[in-house]
Amino acid sequence: MVVFPRDRDQAIDLVRFAYRQRIPIVARGAGTGCAGGALSTRGGILLSFERMDRILSIDTELRIGIVEPGVITEDFQKAAEEKGLFYPPDPSSVRMCTLGGNVGHGAGGLRGRKFGTTRDYVIGIEAVTADGHLLSTGSFAPSEQDDLSGLLVGSEGTLACIVTIALRLLDRPESMATFLLVFSDAAGALRTAGGLLGRGMLPAALEYMDAGAVRCVREHGSGALPAQDGHVLIAELCGENERIGRQAGLLEELARAEGALSVRQARQPRERSDIWSVRRALSPAMAHAARRKISQDVCVPPEAVGRLLDRVGEIGGGRGLTVITFGHLGDGNIHVNTMTDGSPRQERQARDVMEEVYRTVLSLRGTLTGEHGIGLYRMPYLAWELSSQTLEAHRKVKAAFDPGHLMNPGKISDPPAAKPVS
Repeated sequence: MVVFPRDRDQAIDLVRFAYRQRIPIVARGAGTGCAGGALSTRGGILLSFERMDRILSIDTELRIGIVEPGVITEDFQKAAEEKGLFYPPDPSSVRMCTLGGNVGHGAGGLRGRKFGTTRDYVIGIEAVTADGHLLSTGSFAPSEQDDLSGLLVGSEGTLACIVTIALRLLDRPESMATFLLVFSDAAGALRTAGGLLGRGMLPAALEYMDAGAVRCVREHGSGALPAQDGHVLIAELCGENERIGRQAGLLEELARAEGALSVRQARQPRERSDIWSVRRALSPAMAHAARRKISQDVCVPPEAVGRLLDRVGEIGGGRGLTVITFGHLGDGNIHVNTMTDGSPRQERQARDVMEEVYRTVLSLRGTLTGEHGIGLYRMPYLAWELSSQTLEAHRKVKAAFDPGHLMNPGKISDPPAAKPVS
């Protein structure tokens, strides 16, 4: 059964009913997740929060926004901007995804290196526990106290259902400079990104798209692409006008020294939107480029991104499959997408690619997921990264919150037998 509560009290009543009847509950946002975390695999009630979509308040003095979980992320960003404030977390699905989903999965985004991820902006949560009680974590005012919010962020609905969120806001940046840079190879883009960071500059965003990603958008998307084919780096600087002007000049100088085929800077808000449309068009374009794609959102230390990209190219090429890579260079979160025709043979090959990529990532001291979550998709591989002691700690936390295993059962806090490492 799918149920659409309209407010916190209805959500509480529903969870209490499910608890009495021992019915599983799965919380769901906009359904933009990529790992199957909101799929109701054991029946029960799918609790959709899409109608709990009110921005309850934005306090300009305290710089805090209080929202229901169904608020679309971009809508909240725009509401904050209208009041001279700034909500930095910026997933590529920002126009569709919800804040509740962002919190549940610990979403990252395009501005993660400079500003952090969703986790860094959650200061308080109201959530309904498995037995239908309202749990308040953190504070809905500025506070330095320890709290349980960090346990709920990224828990993918396995501990409680989030019904209210308090989010920290920043002052809106005075100026932004956005660049679209094209290089003949990945090395030029990576050296440019590394050069920026090495000079003490901290861009708001450093987004990489390989040549396959650019071709995909050109053929199946609607982004405002440059005339040249190649590897794209989208860099965005933000801060005080004078400082950003100097940094923009240094960025262009560095990019040209690294062999950039073209350098385009946005001069107007519309141009900035056009540049970002290239990146935001990518995921929908890939959905049309092949019958099936197997997606990963692995994360490695930023200095290891070059080695990861080289190895991914070898793995995909060795099996004759197209593998498209893109992602956030600032924090090393790279999205690896293996494209298939849907045939059993290519599906098996793509699974082999995925496992080889996971082994490579872990050898580079990385993690299996940077922001999309574990869900169902990565459950078989969780024990590749986490020790048995760590998994047991997860189980103990789950038991403390949800001893009856009614909250999104069978997911990250209730892992099945691990897939063996071969």
